[in-house]
Amino acid sequence: MEKKTKVMAIGDIHGDTGLVKKLAKKAKDEKIDLVILAGDLTWLEMSTENLIGPFIKAKKEVVIIPGNHESNITTKMLSEIYPNTKNIHGDAFKKNEIGIFGGGYSTTTGPFWIEEKELKKQLEKGHEKIKNSKKKIMVTHMHHKG
Repeated sequence: MEKKTKVMAIGDIHGDTGLVKKLAKKAKDEKIDLVILAGDLTWLEMSTENLIGPFIKAKKEVVIIPGNHESNITTKMLSEIYPNTKNIHGDAFKKNEIGIFGGGYSTTTGPFWIEEKELKKQLEKGHEKIKNSKKKIMVTHMHHKG
């Protein structure tokens, strides 16, 4: 029987390091294989401290995208600083049988936003890399229309 991949998806942490510690403990206790951070890690880029580290300390792989409260430069920096962390804005990541692709920011509000056609372009770029994956997860910071 094929082992299932356990994923924890989180959005809108907004710099809450206490929440991050609780979620990292939960990820460890529940034997989560991959943590997805779907944007708004920070509150207007005020601090990135202790937002990824607790998950890495718990030996979890992490994928991130920017939300409308941080730039792609910030998420790229975080993915370079922390091992086992990947920024999937316009990119993709494979975990077992799952292809994960993403596009961050918002198309409506906040200091960091992009036009819908740019978000579509980023998602298509990432999807191209995992299009043959058995299962796929699309990660955005956008809410569905309506």
